[in-house]
Amino acid sequence: MAWEDAPLLDHEELENLFREDEGDRVERKRDASDLDTLRKAICALANDLSGTARTGMLFVGQADDKGCGHLPITDRLVELLTNLRGDGKILPFPIMNVEVQALCGCEVIVILVTPHDNPPVRMDGRTYVRVGRSTRVATADEERRLVEKRRWNTLPFDAQRVAGAAMEDLDLIRFALEYLPSAVAADVLAENGRTQEEQLRALRLIDPQGRPTATALLIVGKEPQAWLPGAYVQALRIAGAELTDPIRDQRRIAGTVPDQVRQLDELTNLWIEHPTAVGGPVRKTTPTYPEAALRQLLRNALLHRPTRDRMPRYG
Repeated sequence: MAWEDAPLLDHEELENLFREDEGDRVERKRDASDLDTLRKAICALANDLSGTARTGMLFVGQADDKGCGHLPITDRLVELLTNLRGDGKILPFPIMNVEVQALCGCEVIVILVTPHDNPPVRMDGRTYVRVGRSTRVATADEERRLVEKRRWNTLPFDAQRVAGAAMEDLDLIRFALEYLPSAVAADVLAENGRTQEEQLRALRLIDPQGRPTATALLIVGKEPQAWLPGAYVQALRIAGAELTDPIRDQRRIAGTVPDQVRQLDELTNLWIEHPTAVGGPVRKTTPTYPEAALRQLLRNALLHRPTRDRMPRYG
């Protein structure tokens, strides 16, 4: 199983790295029993603190003495490790490849990790780095180094600055009270001592010159639609199954993304009907649509909405 953008190394180079001591590019685990430990290792390799700009290797099924770990390798295990990339615990998603290899007489799983263009990469709100043979939480200075490594010109649209926007266009109180505690672990916040500008930069909300990114305006902007006019939701309730059927209700939902989520939740409660069946020993009330399913549908539509000319537009 491989990702199309994953790094490729030849067998000889893999065997050479398999025999090397652990370091900035190489880590090994005897088994896959602790998935969070593997996530931390992937996160650290993706951050590439030492700046090698070369693929990192996590050998799963290799003993600490570099011998065979005799790990039973199944398709299910390979799938499980491949899914670490997109399970939402490591953000932004790492660029990685999961392969089964026979190296030096041992059958192992090799997780190859490309240094990320948009560090810091975090696992559960913490930034992990490789320092010598250890994986640990990055210090404030180490995280600043990672921020400085970003390739700003190659970032996706949501991580790029919005022309004309300034720090004054962000609700910094909301950032401190709502967004920051949800994005960074509490113990990390208590220890790092960063200024608010440094926090915004580390979270990809401003660029090196302190200018807001599209994400910043969508999440904590004072007036997101002033900068991203298409960043709203047009919600229609139609009396039928076709778009041409009569409209029963319609709303234009604006504000930040968190505001839109809250308003959509309120709309869900309003639009779901609860007819009651009367008769027999029990009166039964059944919603016309499962509330949890509708909430999930609306969140997916909100977060995966398409773009046109790189500007979010919603239908």
